[in-house]
Amino acid sequence: MDFYRISNGYSLSTSAAASFVRHELATAIRKNPVSVNVLIAGWDEKDGISLHYIDYLGAATTTSKAAHGYAAHFILGLMDRNFKPDLSYEEGLDLAQKCVGVLRKRFLIAQRKFTALVVRADGIEAVDLGLNV
Repeated sequence: MDFYRISNGYSLSTSAAASFVRHELATAIRKNPVSVNVLIAGWDEKDGISLHYIDYLGAATTTSKAAHGYAAHFILGLMDRNFKPDLSYEEGLDLAQKCVGVLRKRFLIAQRKFTALVVRADGIEAVDLGLNV
C-alpha cells in the first residue's frame, strides 16, 4: 500500500485497499493459479475500524471476525458465540486467549507463541497473548 501511495500520490482507505487486493488476486488467478487467503484490517477517519476477508477465489466481504486455514474450523464457532459489536479491549483479548486455548487443545500442530495485532486509530500494536509454552 505504501508503493501504491508513492506511485499514485494518495493513500487508499482500508476498504479501497481490500478492493484493490481483491481485484489483483482475481486477475492473478486467471493468469497463473495461485492460492492466497487474506485478512485486511485497518482504521480510517471516515469508516473507523474495518476487517475484510478475501478468499483464494478473489471473493471479498467485510466482516467483524475472521480466521483462515485449518484453525478456522476450531475457532469460528467460539467467535460466533462470544463476539459482540461493542466488545471492549479486555474482552477482545480474553476471546483471543480462549481461541488460543481451543487451538492448544484440539489442533494437531503445536504453536509455541501466539501474538495478536490490535488495530487502533493511532497505529497497530502487537500483543503477546501470554500463553507461551
